[in-house]
Amino acid sequence: MNKNSQNGNAIVLIMIAVALFAALGYAFSNTSRTSSKLFTDEEASAYANQIIAYGNEIKSAVKRLQLRGCGDTEISFENRLGNYINASAPADNSCHVFDLAGGGVTWKPAPETWRTVAEDVLVPWFNGETSVVNVGSSESELILYITDLEYSICEEINESVNGAAPSPETISAHTIGFNGTYPNLGDDIGDDAGNVHAGVTTACKDDGGIAGTYYQVLIAR
Repeated sequence: MNKNSQNGNAIVLIMIAVALFAALGYAFSNTSRTSSKLFTDEEASAYANQIIAYGNEIKSAVKRLQLRGCGDTEISFENRLGNYINASAPADNSCHVFDLAGGGVTWKPAPETWRTVAEDVLVPWFNGETSVVNVGSSESELILYITDLEYSICEEINESVNGAAPSPETISAHTIGFNGTYPNLGDDIGDDAGNVHAGVTTACKDDGGIAGTYYQVLIAR
């Protein structure tokens, strides 16, 4: 009887050890999956909404300036850092987005929490070198970019604005912050990967599966 009892106890202990080992393995794998994401789904969604709201704020300010008579070459994004000086903008700053005399928007760079790399002074990026396929004519648009976004934020942006997954899209390197000119580089948004972004004025494009770039067309030309 004692021998049978001992054997039974040993089997129970082995079963308990196996169950604990399995639970530990599951917990470890679940923790690994969680830690591989920089943000929770809720955080990524919140950051995506902030980016979309920022883009809409800038677009609304540009639209107000246009309604006041500012031409597409007169819009200025000059800010306290001294970037984006546009010699074609009126001297009274009435076409300056980041000025109380103009658009009245408060300048703020993109927070590092949105991005996969350290913040720099050129973010957000305002540019007039790229056209979007099926938006306006073949001329370059005035576009706001926010680069190096954590990929889960990029996914949430697209889920909010068009329900599509971020798609790979390569465009020529931007070399000139917007200064009132529109030098088309000839490499358009929407001409890669099956034209997923053709006709789309707000989206986040895939920059290789680990990061993305948000873009918002401010003036379609």
